[in-house]
Amino acid sequence: MAVINHEAELARAGAHVNSTWGQMAFLARRYPLGAVGFIIVFLFVFTASFANFIAPVDPTSTNAKYSLAPPSSMFWLGADFMGRDMYSRIVHGARISLAVGAGAMGLGALIGITVGLASGYLWGWFDLLVQRLLDIM
Repeated sequence: MAVINHEAELARAGAHVNSTWGQMAFLARRYPLGAVGFIIVFLFVFTASFANFIAPVDPTSTNAKYSLAPPSSMFWLGADFMGRDMYSRIVHGARISLAVGAGAMGLGALIGITVGLASGYLWGWFDLLVQRLLDIM
C-alpha cells in the first residue's frame, strides 16, 4: 500500500505560501514559460514608459555627418542613412507598438462584447447569423 505524505503534497501545490513574493516565486517555478513571458512584457512596457531617459539621442534628429555610422559608444546600434540613432528609434518605437496593441485589443473587446451580448439577448435568427459568420471566420 502506498503512503501519501500530505504535507509534501500541500507544499507542492503551494498551500503554504503566505507572502506575495512567495506566491510569485511559486508561480515562476510552476510556470517558467509564463514567468519568462511576463519578464519580456514587463521590459517592453518599462522601456516604452521611460524611453526619454533610456534613449541617449533624440530619435528624429538627423545629422548627415553620421550617415550609416557603425555601432559605437555614441550610436549603440549604429545610425541609418540620415544619421539618426537606431537604438533611440527602436526604444521610442516601443511606445507606438504598445499604443497600437492596446487600441486593437480595446476595439476587438468592444466589438466582441457587443456582438456577443446582442447574440445572447436576441436569440433566433440573429444568433444563428452570428454563429455562421464566426464559423466562416
